[in-house]
Amino acid sequence: METFVVLKPESDDDVPHAFVIVSGNGFNLEKDLEGSNLSVVPTEYQAGGDDQLNVEGSLAAVTCALGGYPDHPSTLGLAARKLSTELIKHKTTYSRYHNRDLASRVLGRY
Repeated sequence: METFVVLKPESDDDVPHAFVIVSGNGFNLEKDLEGSNLSVVPTEYQAGGDDQLNVEGSLAAVTCALGGYPDHPSTLGLAARKLSTELIKHKTTYSRYHNRDLASRVLGRY
């Protein structure tokens, strides 16, 4: 399952767009992302749980919202981490494609 996707612009003049699929439980993404030019919409794709949300917008807006600081991670980053943790912990049809060492680094396990 893709959790972060960058879409190829249709022309050289288009702005690259992206989306990230995150967990919505425990987060108020609509409030936290207010003014960021990102859309937060439910998704029916539920490989990571029934609380998944799709956050989409320009590549710049998505990557900015994912950013944070070592002592203060972004809400969107925490929501993405929560979904990724669920995908890694549970057996899914995509398990064979998971790189547990990479996931552990991204999820801050070491």
